[in-house]
Amino acid sequence: MKNEKKNHLICIAVSIMVSVLMVLVAEVSGEKEILFPEIVALTTGAIACKRQPWIVSKWQLVCLMTISAILGIAMNRMLPIPLFGKIILAYAVVGTSLIVTGCSLAPMISACILPLFMGTTSIVYPIAVSILCIIIVVLQFLLERAGMREYRPYEKPTIPYRQQFLHWSVLLVLVAASSILPVYTGYLFFVAPPLLVLFTEFANVDAAPRKAPFMIFLVTGLGAFTGVLCRYIICVRFGMHLTVAALVAAILINIMFAITKKPFPPAGAITFLPFIIPESNLLAYPFQVCAGTSILIAMALYIFREQEDEKSKDLFVKEG
Repeated sequence: MKNEKKNHLICIAVSIMVSVLMVLVAEVSGEKEILFPEIVALTTGAIACKRQPWIVSKWQLVCLMTISAILGIAMNRMLPIPLFGKIILAYAVVGTSLIVTGCSLAPMISACILPLFMGTTSIVYPIAVSILCIIIVVLQFLLERAGMREYRPYEKPTIPYRQQFLHWSVLLVLVAASSILPVYTGYLFFVAPPLLVLFTEFANVDAAPRKAPFMIFLVTGLGAFTGVLCRYIICVRFGMHLTVAALVAAILINIMFAITKKPFPPAGAITFLPFIIPESNLLAYPFQVCAGTSILIAMALYIFREQEDEKSKDLFVKEG
């Protein structure tokens, strides 16, 4: 038990190190596109968590995240359509990719949609995403070989394609309905990319977060306030480096994960997103995130409850 705790702490420390290193490189190089908040979610799930929450192999994680990042950049460069249309198209393409590959790597959504929100067109972004993902899977492999974290083999789910396409079609309609007002009113953080990941994961009736929606809301909301306060107090008020703010924020969100026992990856991304948004948006950010989180969680729990009830009935019949 003592060794298990020690190993877990080492994994958390490695996760924090990768996240802070990303910010440091971005700050030193002056390439803000290197700072990809979803990396915090990936390090949380792939390294800090005792068991990886996504069904995906290591090489798939690198390839799918890189392709999603490239797609986001390509859409900004080549598609002369409104942001709303780009978001819906990106979500549809990512959903189709997850169905075809049999993976459940929801952070792909953020990798593709974040550059749409930020207007990113630099090739530095997908290169950084690729390199950071390679670092994550190499560290994950080393920690697994050292016996410090559990290895989760990739097993393609047996859910029929028709059922999956139906599920993702409903998700697409709901994401469109949820995004139209925030996009056209400018209140984008109601549907910040990590929140679309959160919604997608909550829509899965087998997902662990569905069992503790209030705690997930709490840790996500606290993550938003933590990121904003760290940037404002450490960077804006005291003029210190963003890397210092990132270190403090990473430590604090992991303390929250430990206290609540809910290491929810999207909350990590929400904590780091304030480091790349305009300073003028900092005040509104956590309030929009909290409101968006509550709406998306409630919608996912309510609309997909019938599937959950049907599954429970089937299980009852089988056991009976």
